[in-house]
Amino acid sequence: MASKEEDILIQKVKNLYYSCQIKECIQFIDDDNQIRGSYCHQMLQLYKGLSQFKAQLIQEAFNTFQNLIMENKQLKGNKVDELDVLAVIFFQLETQYFHIPKAEQFNSNLLQVCELYREQNENLDSYQKGVYLYGKGLYIFIETSREGIDEKCIQYMQEALSFQNWFNDEIIITIAWCCFIGNKIDQSCQWFQKIYEVNPRFPSLANNYALACEQLGDLKKTEKLYLEEMEVRWFNQVVINNMSLFYGEKMNDQEKQQIYQEKLINLKPMTARICHYHGVYLNKKGRQQEAIQLFKQGIQIDPSYIANYENLSEIIGATDYQNSLRLIEKCIEMYPEDGCLYTSLGRKYEVLQDHQKAIDAYTKSIQLKNYQEYKIYSSGRLSYQYYFLQNYSQALREIFKACSFKKSSTMLDHYYTYCWRICQMKKLPLKEIIQIINEQSGQVITRFEQFANKTNDKNIRSLYLVKLDYLRTILYIISYRNHVEHLLSFKNNILYWDLFID
Repeated sequence: MASKEEDILIQKVKNLYYSCQIKECIQFIDDDNQIRGSYCHQMLQLYKGLSQFKAQLIQEAFNTFQNLIMENKQLKGNKVDELDVLAVIFFQLETQYFHIPKAEQFNSNLLQVCELYREQNENLDSYQKGVYLYGKGLYIFIETSREGIDEKCIQYMQEALSFQNWFNDEIIITIAWCCFIGNKIDQSCQWFQKIYEVNPRFPSLANNYALACEQLGDLKKTEKLYLEEMEVRWFNQVVINNMSLFYGEKMNDQEKQQIYQEKLINLKPMTARICHYHGVYLNKKGRQQEAIQLFKQGIQIDPSYIANYENLSEIIGATDYQNSLRLIEKCIEMYPEDGCLYTSLGRKYEVLQDHQKAIDAYTKSIQLKNYQEYKIYSSGRLSYQYYFLQNYSQALREIFKACSFKKSSTMLDHYYTYCWRICQMKKLPLKEIIQIINEQSGQVITRFEQFANKTNDKNIRSLYLVKLDYLRTILYIISYRNHVEHLLSFKNNILYWDLFID
C-alpha cells in the first residue's frame, strides 16, 4: 500500500479530477518526478489516463492505460489485484464512450481479468467483491449494448454498490449510462441526479445528464447542464458539438449553432473528431466540397478514426462508386467484427448492382454485433436482393425475418406492403406462400395482424389471423400456468376434486 505522503498525493490527484480540473490533474501528475511505490504509481497513472480521456486526448489516454496494464502484467505476472481490474474497467468504460466497436474488441480482456481476480482472491480477506461485480456488469453492458442491453449488467452493478467501494460514484455514473442506452431515460436521470446532488462537477456528468434530459424534452434543464459542462470543460470537442446540435436541432437557433461550430473548429490542436463533427455540419448545410476536404484532413490526422472514412464514403458514393467502396473496405480492415460496416458495404454493392456480394454483406451485418435498426434494415435489403435475383421464395422468407426483431421500426410498415406486393404479383404459387407463412414462428407472428391488413387474398389473410390466434392461445395458457394456476387453493392430488362434491 501507499505511504502517508503518497496517500496525500493520491488524494490531491483525486480532488483535482473530481472537481473537473482535468488539465491541472494531468500536469500535476506529469510534474511528479519522484519514484513512487507500486500502488501510488498505479493510482496516478489511472487518473492520468482518465483525465486524458476527459480532455479528449484520446490516443494519449489509450497509451497511458495500455502502458499501465502492461506494467502491471510485467510486475505481477499472472497475479491479479483490484487495481488491475479497475484499470481495465475504466479503460473499457471510456473506450465505449469513444467508439463501441473498439470496446467490443477488448471486451474479452475485461471478462478474463475479472474472472482471474475472483478465482485468485475470493477466499482472501482483501477480496473486493464490488470490483468483480462492477467489471462483470460492464462486460455484459458492452457485449449487449448494441442489440438491447441485458438487464443483468445493471443488476450486477447495483449489487456492487452494496459494498463500500471508493469508486461507487463511477458505478452510479455507469448505471445511469446503461439506463440511457437501454432507453430507460427516467431511471437514467434519477441515477445522474444522485451524483449531481453531491458533486455537479463530476467529469462528464453534466454533459451525459443533459443528453438524458434532452430525451425527456426538458430543454431548459438540458441547456443549463450543457452550459455548466462548458464552464469546466470549454475545450471538450464532444460537449461543444453537443451544444451546437442542441441549439440547431432542438432550439432552432441557427446563429448559436454556428457560434459553437466556430468554437469547435478553432480548438487547437485540430483532431480527427473535430474534422468529423464540423464536416457533418458543413454537409448538412450543403457545403459538400468543404466537408470532403475536412473528412480527408481527418483521415490524415488519425487514420484509425473511421467516422471520417464513413462520411466521406457517403458523400462521394453517388459519383465515385469504387472509391466509396474502398473507404468502407478500409474501415472493415480495422474493425472486421463491426456489423454496421457490413450494412454500409451492402449498400455499396447494391449501387454497383452486385446483388450476390450485397447478400453476403447484409448477411454478415445481421450475424455480427450490430444495432437492431441496422439489422432490420439489412434484413429488408436482403429480401430485395433475392427479389432481383428472382428467388422470390427466399425474398418472402427474408422479409418475414426483417419483421422478427423485437424492436419496432419505421421500416416495418414498408415491409408489410412489400410482402403484399410479392404475394399480389403472383410470383409464387399460393401453396408455396402458405407453406412459407406456416414456417414462421416467434416475434414475427405478433405482427401478423398488420400483414393481414395489407393483403386482399382471403386465404392468406385467414392464415395470418389463425396463426395469430394460435399464438394468443398459447400465451394465455403460459400466463395461466405462471400466474394463476398456483393460486387455486382447491387443487389436490385429484385435480379440482372439490368440484365433484355434492
